[in-house]
Amino acid sequence: MEKGPDTDVADSADVERIDSIITPAEEQVSSIAPESNIQTKPDPLQIMQDMMREQEERRKRSQEAAKVRTAELSADEKEKKRVASEMGKAPTKEQLESQRQGSEHIDEERLNQFFEKLPVVSVVDWEGHDKIVRMPGKVYAARTSAMEDFNGTGDFALAWGEKSWLLVDLTAAEKPEALAEKFAAEARGGPRVLKIKSRTLEEAALGGVYAQQKVVLAIKDMVTRYKEDSLQKPRSRI
Repeated sequence: MEKGPDTDVADSADVERIDSIITPAEEQVSSIAPESNIQTKPDPLQIMQDMMREQEERRKRSQEAAKVRTAELSADEKEKKRVASEMGKAPTKEQLESQRQGSEHIDEERLNQFFEKLPVVSVVDWEGHDKIVRMPGKVYAARTSAMEDFNGTGDFALAWGEKSWLLVDLTAAEKPEALAEKFAAEARGGPRVLKIKSRTLEEAALGGVYAQQKVVLAIKDMVTRYKEDSLQKPRSRI
């Protein structure tokens, strides 16, 4: 049996088709390994700039720390000066004892002795004098401490009934200038001026009735003036 030309052409096409099926296509091979890092040389300019920036930051931190320390030292120095100044103003024990040896303080002691002779008067210590329980109908007297006396607070504090304590500046001064200064301090809210002669206080402390009456009248006069002033212009007193 003879083959026609069409059969040969068909056979050739079939062979090519079969060959394309059984022969794998050429694959593109690619590497999965990462590309190696590119090694670059350090930049000297960048390194220098980084070093300068770090140095500037350290300098600023040092300056801030120095400012804080300076402020702390300054505050400590001011406090030391203040304490030293206050200590310099405070009198010594010897100064206080010496001051209470003067004639005025002898008068204060005599007035205190006179108060102790009166049944109606109760003499109490200055420390805690404002906390004691006071009884009706009694007068209370407390001689101030040496420090209070030194500071000009007053020589005595008197209280009666439920009234507040009244600070008293005892004086035997006769010179108008000295008296004017004391009464000016009283007008500014200072202690009330109680003027009694030294001789009168001495006799009252010894038990002289006439002298004792003078002392009582002087105290009543002082209290009367205080009440009149209080009605005109109330003042706060301890």
